[in-house]
Amino acid sequence: MKTQMKKTALFFAVVISFSIASFAQTESDALFERYSGMDGFTSVHITQYMFQLFADIDTESEMEEFREMAAQIDRIKILTAENDSANSSRAKSFYSELKKTIPLDKYEELMVVNDGDEQVRMYIIKNGKNISEFLMLVSEPTTAVMISISGDIDLDKLAALSKTMNIEGLEGLDTLNTK
Repeated sequence: MKTQMKKTALFFAVVISFSIASFAQTESDALFERYSGMDGFTSVHITQYMFQLFADIDTESEMEEFREMAAQIDRIKILTAENDSANSSRAKSFYSELKKTIPLDKYEELMVVNDGDEQVRMYIIKNGKNISEFLMLVSEPTTAVMISISGDIDLDKLAALSKTMNIEGLEGLDTLNTK
């Protein structure tokens, strides 16, 4: 009887752990939720279901890499802040908040691109050889952008996907080599 109780207790502990983990929100998720739908902000949330649809499609061999990559993505969230006449410093304030709120010390910095008054920073959280989150922060004089891609992602496949989909800002991924 004790063995059965231990098995039952272990089962519930595992279920509760997975439940808590699945509802855990990252700082980038919290920022997305806070600003999504607000004036001056544009938000895009692409769910796992959308990528699963891509993964389930029978494709030609040239699209096979795209299909494989789509199967690895849980979600993509894009949040953009733009200055306007009502708030001419929204982008700068939002970018500052991104850098303060997101614990960037948990991420590995992949690349920084500075071009005049524009800056792009790319970060990852690794899980073994793959990436559990890719984060890109962009600062321009009138716009700030946060792109968060989560899943169990092979960086090489992410680079191929960015080329296939022509995703602006991710074109440098194919030159990266994660160790």
